[in-house]
Amino acid sequence: MDFYKKLIRPLLFKMDPENAHRLAVDALKNFGPLFPKSLVYKNSVLRKTVLGTELENPIGLAAGFDKNGELLQSIGRLGFGFIEIGSVTLAECAGNFRPRVFRLPRDSAIINRMGLNGRGARNISRNLQFYFDDVEESIRHLPVAVNIAPPNKFRPLSNEEVQKYAVSCFQDFSARSYFPRLFYIAINISCPNTADGVNGDAESVIQLAEALQKENKFNVPILFKLSSDSPQHFICRVVQKANVQGFICGNTTTARSFVHDYNVVQITQHLVDPELAAQIGPGGLSGAPLFRKNLELCKLVNKHKNRDQVIIGVGGIDCAEHVDSFERAGASLVQLYTGLVYEGPALPAQINRNLAARFRG
Repeated sequence: MDFYKKLIRPLLFKMDPENAHRLAVDALKNFGPLFPKSLVYKNSVLRKTVLGTELENPIGLAAGFDKNGELLQSIGRLGFGFIEIGSVTLAECAGNFRPRVFRLPRDSAIINRMGLNGRGARNISRNLQFYFDDVEESIRHLPVAVNIAPPNKFRPLSNEEVQKYAVSCFQDFSARSYFPRLFYIAINISCPNTADGVNGDAESVIQLAEALQKENKFNVPILFKLSSDSPQHFICRVVQKANVQGFICGNTTTARSFVHDYNVVQITQHLVDPELAAQIGPGGLSGAPLFRKNLELCKLVNKHKNRDQVIIGVGGIDCAEHVDSFERAGASLVQLYTGLVYEGPALPAQINRNLAARFRG
């Protein structure tokens, strides 16, 4: 990772963040087979079965990196155990105006207000269909999940509209022949970069779960993506009552300083560079500052979920110690995104290597 930090990252950080991300996606698409094998670390002690699917390791690529399912054949070259594509909306969406992605280097963080840009469910389905039907099985080894979100209509949506859109998008995917082979479907009920923001109506979310399960003829696992910005009573109610197979803890945050009080003990945390964050303005913050905040969310969800539901932890993870912390808090799997930006493509292999070392120690 020193090569990345000393040579590649300084060049990328001179570029607009969104352009740099596009460059990274194109490099993976076009040159993935040329990536060194050292970026993949395999060890049988890392294998686990979650939601009925066997994984090579517990490290996933979080939604947002591959919005349109362009990297399904190549992302395995970075040593991930699974990938979650999206967020996907029913129709194609341009998202918010640029610039809409910003770095906070001193905090190892990113603020984005992308606004759910993407090519839409039907176009993305073509990529999924090709992956499952036409790609050689030796390459098609990475479990794939899809993250679904309500559309960004630049105005608040009613609960009925949110349910209608989410169910319609779910139906579009469930009608495809590949649908039973998906790892899970994530429902993004907590995107901070739309007019709706984080959903705060627990009963409507519980009803959404029931509506989705009625359409779920193949029993593909459904997970709700929660936010640590949500109030505790909302989280507890949804976790206790929603008919879903698990939860992703959590999403980006609109907060710029944090008081962790889900578990009684209050810890106040501030950004290293609050002036830069203030200049950037609104958007979802991801990266290192989010680690403790989402870890506390994971602990809360684990306390109230049933024993069969799973947790995927995400937020500020960039080392094996962070993975250990989320596992102790109840997570079965974890996801990365912003850590890749700051640590480089060797991060999954380094984490997996250090995780495997626990079993030798």
